[in-house]
Amino acid sequence: MRIRKKKWAQGELDVCPYYIKNPEEHAGKWRNLFDSPTNDLELEIGCGKGTFIAEKAFNNRDINYIGLDIKSDMLGVARRTISGKFGDEDPKNVLLVPYNVEFIDKLFLKSDNIKTLY
Repeated sequence: MRIRKKKWAQGELDVCPYYIKNPEEHAGKWRNLFDSPTNDLELEIGCGKGTFIAEKAFNNRDINYIGLDIKSDMLGVARRTISGKFGDEDPKNVLLVPYNVEFIDKLFLKSDNIKTLY
């Protein structure tokens, strides 16, 4: 699927509290970015429009989620989906990360202890 350019996406992501601009800085330390670092950590590769991760994060507050996508346009749509699901509440158990999955071994280390991969 090809997505059209979303001119608003990067601007909205830049002010989003759960968008990670420089993900390489957090390799091996992802849990430290969450309010509850001892919660299980789950990763969705290619989160797209964010419907799946928004539902999971909203219904499972005791699990931390990371949504990964290469396209900031998709992450912008995912941010809106998550925001719509949580309403006025900022989600404390979800992060959106821009990254190319081809280099995922540089971003997530064994010490991150990711429980589930989608």
